[in-house]
Amino acid sequence: RTQLAAELHDSISQILTGIAGQMSASIITIDRDAKQAKAILATADRMLQSCRTTLRYCLADLRSEALDEPDFQTAIKRTLEPIAGDAKLAIRFNVNRSTIPDPLVHTILCIIRELVGNARNHGQATFIRIAGSEDNGQLMFSVADNGCGFNPDVHPGLQQGHFGLEGIRNRTAGLGGSFIIESTIGKGSRAVIQFPIKRSA
Repeated sequence: RTQLAAELHDSISQILTGIAGQMSASIITIDRDAKQAKAILATADRMLQSCRTTLRYCLADLRSEALDEPDFQTAIKRTLEPIAGDAKLAIRFNVNRSTIPDPLVHTILCIIRELVGNARNHGQATFIRIAGSEDNGQLMFSVADNGCGFNPDVHPGLQQGHFGLEGIRNRTAGLGGSFIIESTIGKGSRAVIQFPIKRSA
């Protein structure tokens, strides 16, 4: 519950503040430049869609039993069932679930869900591979897809109403880890996340 409360504050509150700013800007702009005002409203609309998606995920997490699963393979599969569609998933997550605290498991599942959602919704991927392992106190996992790919250096970000990758970057940084995404247009994408493992007693 604490984790979800933090997400509601950090994500939805942030997005709503951004939407309010965009609306104010459009009101100021509309009389002198209707075209620019329309572009600002389009950004506000994308931000609103992102807000709805985030809220839907938070509500789903309240009902989800994925955290009760004894292994990561099943937990990941249950988390992705509502969004995977007809994409084929290959999951190999060799991490001992029983020693990872629930808040960290929740964060891992949220990151994977966001990456798979991007692969499906933006990349039109039909095959997604999820892999995870632990070594020398470090947990590393990756999400790779066969989608259309994009340019990681110029992808839409906060200013365009897209919060997904920035949210992953913030989550990973909060764990003292790293987030790297590689993609080539027409050749899919691969994201790699790594951070120190914080184990349960």
